Amino acid sequence: MKSLEISIDKKATKRNVIEALKKYNRLLRLQMVRTMPKVTQSFQFIPPSTAKSLNTIENSVYKNIEREKLLKDRDEYISTIHEAVEKLDGDNRYIIVNRYISDDETDDYTIYSDLGVGRTKYYKLKQEAFIQLAFFLGIEVYKTTKEEC
Repeated sequence: MKSLEISIDKKATKRNVIEALKKYNRLLRLQMVRTMPKVTQSFQFIPPSTAKSLNTIENSVYKNIEREKLLKDRDEYISTIHEAVEKLDGDNRYIIVNRYISDDETDDYTIYSDLGVGRTKYYKLKQEAFIQLAFFLGIEVYKTTKEEC
């Protein structure tokens, strides 16, 4: 009889979490600039075409609408990461925030010295933080193995 054992692929899950945190940092620093229509006249040596195209005001409005959509998606992603990090327990949250989210990149040695734990315990806590964060974000990766009974 075969049984199906499901376990977490820790390396792939860690990769997913690090990518999610990198995306979070990029989006956090992203500021959209609103496009304003040109108010001055522009001249071209190319004769006007008969094809229907958007004028500058319509172009500006279209770009602003697209940017608003991007900002909304950005805000949703950032709030999702915030909620997930807030659900982590104390040490795990401290590791994720100081190592991956804060502006100044803190090295592992400084973090486990601040926590007052040894190196081995720190890396176990860090792995646990990645797994918990992956579950909260829904980005965990499973591996399946079949065993003979």
